[in-house]
This record gives sequence, structure tokens and C-alpha cells, in this order.
Amino acid sequence: MTDANILHYLRYLEPHVSSVTLAQSLYKIARVAHCLAPGRDWRWLRRLRLANITALELGRTLIKDGTTWSFNIPPEETKAGRLHLAVLPDWSASRIDRYVEHYRLFFRNAESTNRLWLSQLGRPLAYSSLYGLICKRTRDAFGKRINPHPFRSCLATSTAIYHGAEIGLAMTVLEHTSSEVFERYYNQAKMIDAVKVYQEILLANPQG
Repeated sequence: MTDANILHYLRYLEPHVSSVTLAQSLYKIARVAHCLAPGRDWRWLRRLRLANITALELGRTLIKDGTTWSFNIPPEETKAGRLHLAVLPDWSASRIDRYVEHYRLFFRNAESTNRLWLSQLGRPLAYSSLYGLICKRTRDAFGKRINPHPFRSCLATSTAIYHGAEIGLAMTVLEHTSSEVFERYYNQAKMIDAVKVYQEILLANPQG
């Protein structure tokens, strides 16, 4: 069971089922994998949540109110079974506007579907295609290929490092309720701070 095989399976399945069914299928795979090999780390399977992103629809799950864009994903389309409502930051509005009003129109069938992301063939962008694009863009930007799996951890850790007092906000966004999760990211942030202080001491005393 590898990420490549899972992505091949999702690529086959996505054109034939809804995003909810796709997420449920992935959830079942994760459960079976855990039963067959309980000693292995299968958390990466549970973190594949791009289905909601690829299935975004203008006017339904991605809504514009005035100059503000927001997500409004109903409970039946989320893994946790809860409504996901999030107002997107102001800086993103102009970028979304530019894509929707200009670049998206270059795709085939753009005027006949509300799906936000389209492929070169004018079909809804596949889950695996978005995965590949994220890997490519992160490699181009940072020199290192980063897949979507660590994004949630990056959010929590970054919040703990730079906005420790507001770490609860990250936990809410990530829908974590366990204090153990909170403490793990907080302790990781403190460890990073300690390493920085140690490095500063070494640099200030190169002979010591």
C-alpha cells in the first residue's frame, strides 16, 4: 500500500463518484490498512483531504459576498460530518477574482460548470492532479517537494511558534479536540525556540 497506488486508485474512482464517496472510500482503506498492519503508521492516509478542495463549486461551496470569499462546505461533504465555514483572508480576494474572472475562462467548458478547478480537457480537476500540482509548485518555490499531507501540521506548528497565545485557533481550524495534540505542537514550538537560543549562544562564543 503506497501513496502512488492510492493515487492511481483515486484517479480511477474520482470521475465516477461524488467527493463524499471518494472520502468515504479513502477512510475505509485507512481502516482496513490499520487492521492488517496495526504497527505501521497510516496517518498519511487519514490526511488525504483534497477531495473537498477539488470539489469546490462557485456559488455553492465557494461563495463571494461583496469583496469577500468564503468556504461553505455542508456537513455531508466533510470527513468530520460538520459544517465547514471559513472566511478567506482579504489578501486572497484579488487572486481568486483574477483566476475566476480571467484565467479560468481559458479552460474548456468553463461556462458550463461551476467547478472551480478544471483540467486542460475542461473536466473537473482530479484529486491526483491537484496533489501533483501542489508538489510541483512547492518544489519550484522552496526547492523541495512538499505533498499536502504535512500542511495541517505546518499550520499548527507555525501557529505555536509565531502566535502561541492563539494556538487554540489552529486547533479549532484543524478540528482537534485532544489536549495531547495541543501539547505536542506547543512542545515542538518550544523545542525549536530552544534550538535557536542554543545556536545564538554558539555563534556568540565560537571558541567556547
